[in-house]
Amino acid sequence: MIVIPSIDLVDGKVVRLVRGNINEMKVYSCSPIEVARKFVDVGAKLIHVVDISAALGIGSNREVLKTIVRSNIPVQFGGGIRNKEEVEDLLNLGVKRVVVSTVAFSNFAVAKQLIDSYDEQLAVSVDYIGNKVAVKGWKSVVDLSPLEMAKKLSLLGFKYIVFTSIEKDGTLLGIDLDFVNKVIEEVDANLIFSGGISSIEEIKKLKELGAYGVILGKSIYEEKINLKEAIKVGES
Repeated sequence: MIVIPSIDLVDGKVVRLVRGNINEMKVYSCSPIEVARKFVDVGAKLIHVVDISAALGIGSNREVLKTIVRSNIPVQFGGGIRNKEEVEDLLNLGVKRVVVSTVAFSNFAVAKQLIDSYDEQLAVSVDYIGNKVAVKGWKSVVDLSPLEMAKKLSLLGFKYIVFTSIEKDGTLLGIDLDFVNKVIEEVDANLIFSGGISSIEEIKKLKELGAYGVILGKSIYEEKINLKEAIKVGES
């Protein structure tokens, strides 16, 4: 199982939000590239970078992303990606995998075109609150459960699906393992989970259940989880 540290960006700074609320934001670093290098130094094989500003429509951190990618740091990137041209630009920049969301949900025909063009360079993010999928920077919901949406996306051909519980994101309250188990049993894809993970024990359990990957954010910034130890657990 791959353990992926996360870097969330607002105004060029590394931040964490609570449940996606920009008014509950804590700044952890003003140097994203230094944070990324530290993650790589302890063994991270991939870093999940999210442009929160772009996702919320309040700016862009594309120049920060360029700095990270040009340092030969492997990046999985998402946030505010609205069309195929942006996906192509990001891959040309050197992003290893682009994570789409709203652009995939709004038009399954476009989603299929993206898959046919980029295949394993593409992932899709299923962010959910309660039993509804959230889109457009978590500002609205669609009338599908995360499990239903994931099944549709898997059938379209997405090989990587990232699940984020909005209610748990940035809270350190623990992940819903029953949900994780159900999704793993019913969805044929490489499944990556995030939101609320707070202990090495949870990481061990996610691995036992068969998760492909886990994304860690606040837990490593608040030193609840040692990233190097977590990576070893995932690889063991």
